[in-house]
Amino acid sequence: MSSKKAVDALRHYRAEQSQRKQQNVLQAIEDLTNDGKDITIASVSRAAQVSREFIHSHHYLHSAVRQAAQPTQPRTAAAAGPAEANVTRGLRADREMLLGRIERQRAQIAEQQARLQEHDLQRQRWFGAQLAGAQAVDPEAHAELRTTNERVIADNMTLTRQVAELRRLINVLQGDLAASRQAHEEDLRILQKEPPAVIQFDRKTTRL
Repeated sequence: MSSKKAVDALRHYRAEQSQRKQQNVLQAIEDLTNDGKDITIASVSRAAQVSREFIHSHHYLHSAVRQAAQPTQPRTAAAAGPAEANVTRGLRADREMLLGRIERQRAQIAEQQARLQEHDLQRQRWFGAQLAGAQAVDPEAHAELRTTNERVIADNMTLTRQVAELRRLINVLQGDLAASRQAHEEDLRILQKEPPAVIQFDRKTTRL
């Protein structure tokens, strides 16, 4: 294996390792949230088996940890009442699920974009190597080069469509999250306006 191929293979391996670690971090955030455990940079890094520096070096991972670690509304269940507490817990679970899906979609977009860049880099290197070493046009080499070019273009188009679809899904999830928040606010307003039910009993006088 030439040194150039070895470097390319090492770069590809590191990119795959980085993507795997990012997925592990997002999964750790979701698991800790579902388990009701404290979410910090340290706890997420332990659960994902990555360093804290790795999380800090990826802005969207750091933001995901901070957002998942935000406290809930200060009102307690006793003060808000059982009905409002149930609504709050349900909407909080929906919000956390949607946020988790959004972060996973963003990670997939980042992965697809990295693959697009890698494809473009490989194509540029391939064309450069072919042109630099070409003294005469070889029909077989030219046909192979054209086939490779068509395959790379097709792969890029596929990845571009996947990125567009992932972005569309993020917009849908963000719309669902906004609707969930609005429904939460409306439910809270209704619960605050409705007076508690009072059962009245008629007093009857019994003569002995």
